[in-house]
Amino acid sequence: MTTTESTQTCAYVAKKDEPKNWNGESPSDWMLDEESWSCPHEVFEHEDVEDEEHCVFHTDPEDLPDDVDEAAAFVEAIEDANDGAERKTEFVGAIFGAFELELKTEIHVESDSPIRLDHTVFEENVKADGLVLRHSEVSFSRARFEREVSFLDAEFTGDGDVSFSEVEFTGDGEVSFSGAEFTGDGDVLFSGAEFTGDGDVSFSGAEFTGGGDVSFSGAEFTGDAIVLFNGAEFTCDGEVSFSEVDFTGDGIVLFSRAEFTGDGDVWFDGAEFTGTVSFRDSSLGNSVSFADAQFAECELEISSMADMDLHLADFTNVQLQNVDFSGANLEQAIFSRSNLYNTNFSGAKLNGAVFGDAQINQGTDFGEDVDFRVPYDPEFERATDDSASGTGRLTRVVSRYLPSQPNWPDENVGDDANSDTDEEESRLLKAARTYHTLEKIGRNNSLPELQRIGFIRRQEMHRLRQAEEASTADSLGATLSWWGKWIRSTAARLTLLYGESPWRVIGASLFVILSFGMSYPLGGFRAASGNNTELIRATSFGEWLTMLPDGIYFSMLTFTTLGFGDFQPAGWGKLLATSETALGATLLALLVFVLGRRAAR
Repeated sequence: MTTTESTQTCAYVAKKDEPKNWNGESPSDWMLDEESWSCPHEVFEHEDVEDEEHCVFHTDPEDLPDDVDEAAAFVEAIEDANDGAERKTEFVGAIFGAFELELKTEIHVESDSPIRLDHTVFEENVKADGLVLRHSEVSFSRARFEREVSFLDAEFTGDGDVSFSEVEFTGDGEVSFSGAEFTGDGDVLFSGAEFTGDGDVSFSGAEFTGGGDVSFSGAEFTGDAIVLFNGAEFTCDGEVSFSEVDFTGDGIVLFSRAEFTGDGDVWFDGAEFTGTVSFRDSSLGNSVSFADAQFAECELEISSMADMDLHLADFTNVQLQNVDFSGANLEQAIFSRSNLYNTNFSGAKLNGAVFGDAQINQGTDFGEDVDFRVPYDPEFERATDDSASGTGRLTRVVSRYLPSQPNWPDENVGDDANSDTDEEESRLLKAARTYHTLEKIGRNNSLPELQRIGFIRRQEMHRLRQAEEASTADSLGATLSWWGKWIRSTAARLTLLYGESPWRVIGASLFVILSFGMSYPLGGFRAASGNNTELIRATSFGEWLTMLPDGIYFSMLTFTTLGFGDFQPAGWGKLLATSETALGATLLALLVFVLGRRAAR
């Protein structure tokens, strides 16, 4: 059996509107920019091959003699390209049988010609362990691997993109890029790739250290085996994207000890996980997003998701005890039936978050280090600064009563945050809703202190909003109405802390008693002596001091409406007594209300 050299060019032509000819299903699958592609390789001539029109790459592997090494022919074609036949690096629509390169094969494309393996089919095992590929660009877009694939310890070191976009890995054997190095300046693309076989998929120890982006966006890992990214290094200069990735196979997904420490953002937006997912001991960098990610019913292993964007993420029925969510954006996230024992939510944005039937204990932290302030609260930044500087509680409490402008956090909260009144109002509403959420969490989990603080903070946000509305109302009637509400809220805050502090009621009562007690000697009252009553009224400071104990005593009797008859108001002291009686009855009723509220809780 002999092979002869041919000068005739392969007759294969791939046309966009003829998908069956390039292993596609519809014209929309076409990955090339041009409408058609013609093969640049010579016709394969062999005495045992009847097809005399196609090259070795477009001849059915079953028709090739056993002594034909397609991988060696591939390398030889690349070498021909380096000798001037630049298009020899293109293999669009090829069909390969067994493709096994020698260990540590080095392929160096000296020209700018891309290596094009788009729409190729690998029917047998692909073995390229230790491959060193220096290239301008290499593309396996829309290729299909039907058996085992191994790029173990391979090196992709070119300046162009490396694309496995929309590739199908359908075999039952392992797909391995373990230890592979992607160090070029171009992008590394596995976006839309489908890993649907039953063999393990491994990127363990792979290094993505180049200058471009790394994208697995829209990829599907739906096989029954393990998906391994453990120990992988994503330290590239660009973004790393796992957005909309489907990890819903029956196997374990491991990102343990993976490093996402490059200069770009890391995206897991919309990713869907099932089964066991591990990020144990991984380094997830400074800008990570799991927005709208689906972890429902997962066995999730991760210690910290601090400062991440997790809005709309679904953690339904996930064990999240001891996880750090501090500073994370958890707006509209779902934690229904999740175990949140000892979980840290300090400084997290919780507007619209759902905690239905979540398990929470005393160790669940909703912001003790920032005085239980949420990020939408205008006091949040002040509380954070006070916590960092060690400012005492008394100083923080006093500062809240000092006049000041709202101290909004610098970062945007929600979508399209602005500094205008509408946005400030939006923040106050978000803060009120978040505090209401904390209040319900405390009520549903028998955490009275959290319930109390959530209620107080919610009422405080309503009070601030009333002041904002009053200052921007477009009519006098609306202005007066909002200021009236603000005055009532402020009085409720000062006298009884919105019904949560009996000590404030007691303090207000003592203030009323002392104030009126100091006023009675000036207004006058009568002291009963037998059948006569003596008018008592201070005419000097010395007399006022002498009469002060009797004034306070009479004030106490009037406040409590006891009235032993040994003193009676006189002059405008009658007006004082009438006013104090009304205040006393009100404050005593409020004290009973607050004590009853606390007892019921």
